[in-house]
Amino acid sequence: MPATFVYAGINVENSGLFTGLRGRQISARSVLKTTGPFPFTEEWEALVATLENGLRLHHHEPGTLTAQAQHLHYRTGGSI
Repeated sequence: MPATFVYAGINVENSGLFTGLRGRQISARSVLKTTGPFPFTEEWEALVATLENGLRLHHHEPGTLTAQAQHLHYRTGGSI
């Protein structure tokens, strides 16, 4: 069955994750993708809406996080 695994971390290339026999196996099967923060655009607002739609919180009112998209961007610097 096809699958995609996403691992996220900070400074993983220098963490020792890719050292040793197992690390070389992981490295050979992986693509390291460096990312940066999102600018505050419609893409950010769509991302917040998508994340909010995936939440299963008790008594959550839909649109609460989307209405706070600009504040969330300010607080996170656009990083997720």
